[in-house]
Amino acid sequence: MFNAFSMFVRRLLPATCIEGALSQFISPKLVARCCRDKSETACLISRVAEEAERNILDVLYEVADRLDLTPCPEVRSPSPELLAQTGHSIALMRERGVIPQSLREGGSGYELIVANPAVVDVSRYQQSGIQVLLGLRSAIDEAWERFEFLESNTSASRISDEQFESVMLQLAHDALDKGACEVFVGHPEPSGYEFLVGERRYTGRLDPRVYRTLLQYFTADGRLQHRVSRPVVSPAIETLHFSLTKNVNNPVVYLSWKLNSNDAADTPLAPEGAEEEKNLEVTNQKEFSQAKECEAIVGASVSINPRSILLVDDDERFGSLLLRILEGRGFEVHHCENGKEALEYLTESQVQPSLIVSDVHMPTMDGVAFLQQIRNLLPTIPVLMLTSDEDDLLQVELVELGANAFVRKQDDIKILIAWCNNLITTRDDSFEHTIRVTA
Repeated sequence: MFNAFSMFVRRLLPATCIEGALSQFISPKLVARCCRDKSETACLISRVAEEAERNILDVLYEVADRLDLTPCPEVRSPSPELLAQTGHSIALMRERGVIPQSLREGGSGYELIVANPAVVDVSRYQQSGIQVLLGLRSAIDEAWERFEFLESNTSASRISDEQFESVMLQLAHDALDKGACEVFVGHPEPSGYEFLVGERRYTGRLDPRVYRTLLQYFTADGRLQHRVSRPVVSPAIETLHFSLTKNVNNPVVYLSWKLNSNDAADTPLAPEGAEEEKNLEVTNQKEFSQAKECEAIVGASVSINPRSILLVDDDERFGSLLLRILEGRGFEVHHCENGKEALEYLTESQVQPSLIVSDVHMPTMDGVAFLQQIRNLLPTIPVLMLTSDEDDLLQVELVELGANAFVRKQDDIKILIAWCNNLITTRDDSFEHTIRVTA
């Protein structure tokens, strides 16, 4: 009786460490068992979540709440200037699972993300106006890896505006010469780029400084704060256009261009229907609803239509316009209004789509529950998620469930079309190409 009462009282008291916080809502015996491996103490939240079969983000938020800290599920890589503000070495911070990142609301300060608050003096940082947030060790390590990748083999963190404009113009001309009208920069990895011409995929590599410089032209909320001036040495391209999007690993920049009118007759044009491709605002924001149980998709004999898309969206205005544009681009599109309807269609159909494009907010079965069902049953079909949110937690959850890319509904719809082409086209026939920075 006394032990049970002591445990009850302990769970009501504020926690002082990660182990104590976990023991307040998960079996203390399970937590103690996960703590025995001293070499992986920093990954305690991940290991306990896995052992307890709990969602790792739910566990992170619960632990952060019991430690009176703010959770940080998605960690951004810092700049060299930001690291200098901390006064600590990179080796020390990385060893202890600590990383600084810029303030989301902007400003000259920073916030500190920690995997274990015991390794820092939280109260001292808070007294100095620096917020300490709780993150996952895996996310912190990945952010350090991205930072080191971008910093490796470079003498400076970025290149000059003149060099940047020259490289971007060269990339646009190379793609244009092959017949492309757009390029993904930073995909599938930060130093890479891809563009498509028909069914052929062209891939290449850029100097890592180009990618870092490009990201510095965008604000924290994805707005472009720099415009490339008209290139005086380019008779074909009048202006370059940049938009920030994202794959499952890192920010991706969508590069497109406007052609000079004099060369319009001799140069590949953007696909037809561009007059409809304007930014779309979400007309009806739907609340998340609880997922209902659906019948499993049986392993019947099916084939894959190489240009077919399953579109799942309950927004009548957005869905009908997107359906019309996709069909105008040569895609065969089937439209469902929610995840349950889409699963029923996949169960009955003998032809699998080559891509699924799904909204997040839908009635009956939302996009998160639908994605989870699809990844369990049809793990090889790429899935592109549509969202109007700027929710880091949601994006992390979609990544963990297996989404291949995200597109905001308010973005230029040409970005969505480009992602559809990219995810559908196979990588069997690719052309390797390298662009380097020259003085």
